[in-house]
Amino acid sequence: MYNLKLIASLGVVGLQAFLDGTSAIPTTNPAPKSVLATFDPPGLKNLDPVASTQLIGKYESLYWNFFVATIGVAGIGVTGVFPQSSPQVAAYGLYSEILDGPANVTTRGSGSNVKSFDLNSYYFGCNSNSAQSAAPLAPINCTVRATAYKGGKQVAQKSFDFVPSGSTPLVNSPMTKASPGFKGVDTVQFVTTSSTVTPALTATVADNFDIKEY
Repeated sequence: MYNLKLIASLGVVGLQAFLDGTSAIPTTNPAPKSVLATFDPPGLKNLDPVASTQLIGKYESLYWNFFVATIGVAGIGVTGVFPQSSPQVAAYGLYSEILDGPANVTTRGSGSNVKSFDLNSYYFGCNSNSAQSAAPLAPINCTVRATAYKGGKQVAQKSFDFVPSGSTPLVNSPMTKASPGFKGVDTVQFVTTSSTVTPALTATVADNFDIKEY
């Protein structure tokens, strides 16, 4: 038996479509969802903890063109940049750019039900490393340029600097917080430059992306 209140709300055209089976009952968009992307188990399992060869792909309803990297055990005995949350981070470098293009996070993947997102903040750092392995040589200065897109058009761009810090900055360092504040975008691309070493010897690691999905 049909719901009389529903039928009355549809009107003549909507009622005919409903009876013909050509239109579903009107629905509202899902409520915005706040996400903290940490890249850690159990949500994401790194199958190659020695060298970063595994693309992240779909994670937390978005698509990540990053490799997943494992850094030490709970940050103990780590050379290079500490993860913001142990033990896994997102990583990219010249090697991954050659294979898969610039690092980015996007809604524009098959099966994604997210239309847009806000990138409020994230943590990052850079290592001197040619292969993005779990044993980087040392933290290095770098600049990350984050560019936001909507519908294929650039809508914002910000740059953030990382300078190794802590008690032993030549050996290891905490990450730096970046706060892009991008709102209602569908893609954010990341490009790193360093005045310390060549691009071939620069690996960027990132963690704990604070995102709101729509």
